[in-house]
Amino acid sequence: MNRVSQEDIERYIYNYIYIRTRKNLQKQDAWKIIYELLLWCVTVKGENIPHIVEVNELNRSRIWFERAIHARSYISQELGVKDSDLCAVIDMLIKGLKLTNKQRQNYLGKGFSASLKILLKILLNIDSKKELSYSSIKGLEDIGRGKVDLALPPPNYQVLVSTKWSLRHDRLRDLINEATECKRKRLDIIFLVVTNEYQKARLSRVIECEYVDAVYHVHKPLLIALGLDPPNSLKDLVDFFNDIKAIIP
Repeated sequence: MNRVSQEDIERYIYNYIYIRTRKNLQKQDAWKIIYELLLWCVTVKGENIPHIVEVNELNRSRIWFERAIHARSYISQELGVKDSDLCAVIDMLIKGLKLTNKQRQNYLGKGFSASLKILLKILLNIDSKKELSYSSIKGLEDIGRGKVDLALPPPNYQVLVSTKWSLRHDRLRDLINEATECKRKRLDIIFLVVTNEYQKARLSRVIECEYVDAVYHVHKPLLIALGLDPPNSLKDLVDFFNDIKAIIP
């Protein structure tokens, strides 16, 4: 497959979720679907472990390496597989679309936002627009040529969701600038962030931004299990669906 479109990605994710859950998906299990689709393994010190932080950090830091080993056991148990089998049952978007030799980051972000879009529809029957240009959103037309990862509900798009699998320095800066511009131009905007970042300092920086209304982790209980002491105000993916439902009945 030479080229994979956004439609290909969304179709694959929808079919995967449908086959995997037979429409019986519960909010508390949505994180498992996201990890099955998007989390991947790397080989460090002879161990196949989930990529929870950058590879150089896993190689350099004994603590992060041990956390990844612990994460492997935690996720394996939750998915009902042996530790040694975890890597075979995750990373299904890349494997399923035969993108193993492609640039992962080009598809990871698209897959993350597409997964949330589809989960919102399946779990809450709420429609959202993916990668919507700010020029299409009333009151935000002059922000520039940028796009928001998810916007809902149409047509006013009061809720904007930024989906960032990780929060590297450049992404942090762009994210905070984006939230600031949106909230200053439209006071009614609710700006939310969903991430799979594991480093507390990065999470805290986004949480501390006055223009970000809430930050959600794909699975906050895992951060707690790894002893990462996540910020108290960091929310879980279950909270994301509950909050969206409260905002958009």
